[in-house]
Amino acid sequence: MKRPLGALLLVLAGWAAAADGDLVAFDEAQVALVGVDLIDGSGAPRQADMTVVLRDGRIAAVGPRAAVPVPEGARAIELPGHLLTPGFVLMHEHLFYPLSFSPRGFAYTHIGSAFESFPALYLAGGATTIRTAGAVSPYADLNAREAVEAGRQPGPDMALTAPFVNGPQLMFMQMRNLRTRAEVARFVAHWHEQGMHSFKAYMALQPAQLQALVQAAHARGAKVTGHLCATSYEEAARAGIDNLEHGFWGASDFVGKRRAGTCDFDALWQSLEALQPDDPRIERLIRLLVRRKVALTSTPAVLEPFDGGHGGEGHDHGSAPGLCVLAPPLRDAVIAGARERSAGQSAAAKARRQALSDKMLALELRFAAAGGLLMLGTDPTGDGHVVPGYGGLRAMQLLQRAGMTAEQVVRVASLNGATYLGRQREIGTVAPGKRADLVLFRRDGAAADIDLWAMPQVRWVFKQGVAYDAAALVRSVAGSAGLR
Repeated sequence: MKRPLGALLLVLAGWAAAADGDLVAFDEAQVALVGVDLIDGSGAPRQADMTVVLRDGRIAAVGPRAAVPVPEGARAIELPGHLLTPGFVLMHEHLFYPLSFSPRGFAYTHIGSAFESFPALYLAGGATTIRTAGAVSPYADLNAREAVEAGRQPGPDMALTAPFVNGPQLMFMQMRNLRTRAEVARFVAHWHEQGMHSFKAYMALQPAQLQALVQAAHARGAKVTGHLCATSYEEAARAGIDNLEHGFWGASDFVGKRRAGTCDFDALWQSLEALQPDDPRIERLIRLLVRRKVALTSTPAVLEPFDGGHGGEGHDHGSAPGLCVLAPPLRDAVIAGARERSAGQSAAAKARRQALSDKMLALELRFAAAGGLLMLGTDPTGDGHVVPGYGGLRAMQLLQRAGMTAEQVVRVASLNGATYLGRQREIGTVAPGKRADLVLFRRDGAAADIDLWAMPQVRWVFKQGVAYDAAALVRSVAGSAGLR
């Protein structure tokens, strides 16, 4: 049987038998993709007119058309006007959709379940591997991963993170406040045994609590990431944290007269706005993070709306990519909330926010240039009106707009995440012997590289050699995303 079990089960489960067509574009034992441009994920310059041979879910050969013959019996597909990249490895993902915050304080008041729809959208946007960055319904996350692995629904490989760990100051009802080392140890042991090998520290977690979390996780071979505030980046790095979320947006290191172990969100933002690019504290912090091998996850798409509009370009909030696939009640609420928030901002405030966003992206690029491991994430939320698949591609556009080359962007979105997960020998680049996890983009009609990183340009996404039709994946969940 040529079709892998997963693809067959999709058909049996009814996913691929939707009225709008089969989700699997084709599934052959041997396929030769001929005439493609290739960005291989290593950071090397793109190569034109390449042939990539896939055999039994692996990459069998890669090279110029003249040097790589099509194997006998292989299906040869001529693909001029197309770009091939590795499957993306995205590192700040969720299988829930928070819509809004409570006016009484930090609390998710509306959370959409997306355990079926979001995996399909991630795959449609080229993400063949994701790491979740905090669970609200952890058993649902585990069950969704199991469903994908068993072939009952389409989606990426999933590295799962346990429920959020928070401190005493900011209390989300959906998060755990761990007070003692014994509580931390029990929490880590339980969720690690359930199959979650990453733990996320949230904004109010204090340095001593973070240190206990890191020690307990590392003792089991697990990693810790953080969206921080009460703990500075320097404190986190010295505690042994593995990853920091949202680039430098959570760095409270520059707050004047900072009270240790407390999160003053307004003071954090003000300190980042006042921070000058030539401040020597920045360079010291970057050097420390690189030396301690602390990775950063960039999530630029989720921060766009707070600049005063989608992309800070004066677009209406309803034009944000991907909102069209959300369930109508969610979509309407997202747009209404965003417009209300934007209407309350002055033009000067929006300009300051845009300048801050530009500064934060520039710092991420400095970190990467200094040898730091920069990764890419989506962080799908209603407040950020970001949708999986669409949001990851939009984040790639923003990185390239900030000054990265297309080759650098692809490496950040693929090999760097694979390296963090310890899977760089298996995924992350297009090379012989690796898994055939690939993304095929249409180049015809695209005016520039940056235009390629958009959902309409994605034609096929290969996962272990099975080619999924990206448009069919989107159609299969359109109108229900965020509610199932």
